[in-house]
Amino acid sequence: MAHERPRPQGMGIEDFLREAALDDLKDKLELHEYASVSEYAKAVGEQPQLIHYYIRTDRIKKVACKCCGRPVISVEQANEVLANRKKDQ
Repeated sequence: MAHERPRPQGMGIEDFLREAALDDLKDKLELHEYASVSEYAKAVGEQPQLIHYYIRTDRIKKVACKCCGRPVISVEQANEVLANRKKDQ
């Protein structure tokens, strides 16, 4: 257990595990070009419905994963759309 992360004081084990899973998901998005809608929404702290709205309005393109055929979105394109949304508000 050489890579054990210290748990901050006052944080329950459930909170710690939730935060660790979110950190892992964010790291995964940095490494990969594509992600599922639910993974992306969870990592950036948005509702999946908002991402699906941008897909329906053709601001974000949904493509099939090259290895498994699962519908995914481009992380870079989604980041640009959300950045423009926040800039306009």
